[in-house]
Amino acid sequence: MRKTVQGFLCLAALATACGAAPAPKTNQPAPTVAAAGAGSAEPGAQPACETPPPVPVPEAAASPCDRPAANAREAWKRIELARGLPEGERKGSCGLGFVAAVARFRTVPQDLLLPIVLRAVADRAGFDAWMKAAADRAPEALAQVAAMDIARRFEVGNDPSVVTTAASEWKKRLAELRADGKLAAAGIDGVLSGADALAALLARVNEVYRLRCLLDVNPLGFAVACKPIHPAGTPVTLSWKTATRDGLIESLELEECKGKSCTALKAGAGKLLDAYLALVKDAEQLKMQVYADRVKALLVLPPLRNAGPG
Repeated sequence: MRKTVQGFLCLAALATACGAAPAPKTNQPAPTVAAAGAGSAEPGAQPACETPPPVPVPEAAASPCDRPAANAREAWKRIELARGLPEGERKGSCGLGFVAAVARFRTVPQDLLLPIVLRAVADRAGFDAWMKAAADRAPEALAQVAAMDIARRFEVGNDPSVVTTAASEWKKRLAELRADGKLAAAGIDGVLSGADALAALLARVNEVYRLRCLLDVNPLGFAVACKPIHPAGTPVTLSWKTATRDGLIESLELEECKGKSCTALKAGAGKLLDAYLALVKDAEQLKMQVYADRVKALLVLPPLRNAGPG
């Protein structure tokens, strides 16, 4: 504040020295300047002025997450920046504006897009207002947000038809926006029509989890989500060898097994691996990248546990 007042005083002094018209009178008393000594001030002596401080930018607009990206490389830098922020700061700074800044060049990764969408849909009025603006200004962002909101409705073990129901809801909401051709060009039609293909893959996700459950060894008889191949209370020794990339299984092998269930466990592991790899391959063929990424995120399975002699 002190620097700002000094800046205004200096500007006023300079304007007076250059013969500018006096400022309009106000109800505030004119500032008093103490003389350095008796008599008039030396002509030509001017006060040393500082540049007035810039107008502060509102905090909400200052977030680097929301700064528009000019190309794919800058979009990736925004993603890295968001991932590097502490969770609390990321939650407060990186929202739908971040999606709009990145979506034109890249699909927002699941670890960032899902929490953003969950927070956004909790404020229905604010979300609807953003949708109306994004339909014209950031259609790619709206398409990705819609896809994430549709895909997130499914949880492992549930009926996959929840995603087709969500797609119908979105179709109705988008019709109310009366969006122009930009939204269609951004792939929103593919988001809505692609929900059927997504539902078919999600049914196969449920099957993969069932096959994975069958391989659990449960010697003490604790309750599990299925009836495992190996009978509860029966001793077995086994070890699994699994190779993964980015959390997805690439190979699965029953490295060692001693017990009466070994043959069935080996066959079960083969069925799981075949179903799993085929599902990953088909997920990669989905036209909507958000859907493909969502299926892959669901396929990060808990590791199989080894069992010692019992």
